Amino acid sequence: MIRSAPLAHQQRKNPFSGLENTTPIIDRKLLVSQQQSRVDELRAEKYENILANNDALTLVKGTASFKDTKTLRH
Repeated sequence: MIRSAPLAHQQRKNPFSGLENTTPIIDRKLLVSQQQSRVDELRAEKYENILANNDALTLVKGTASFKDTKTLRH
């Protein structure tokens, strides 16, 4: 979303006289969805693929919380 802001601004106010300034149509829901997809992709590359290729580690997906400082509740 950060990278989309300058593009929207350039649509509103560009320095070229032969290029009409227009008001961008912003679909925030779509931008957030695209951002989340990218985060998921990067997370998979950085963490999940490392875990998948390391036999010494086991990835357990799900939710959990701590019962106390040494006990995991799932």
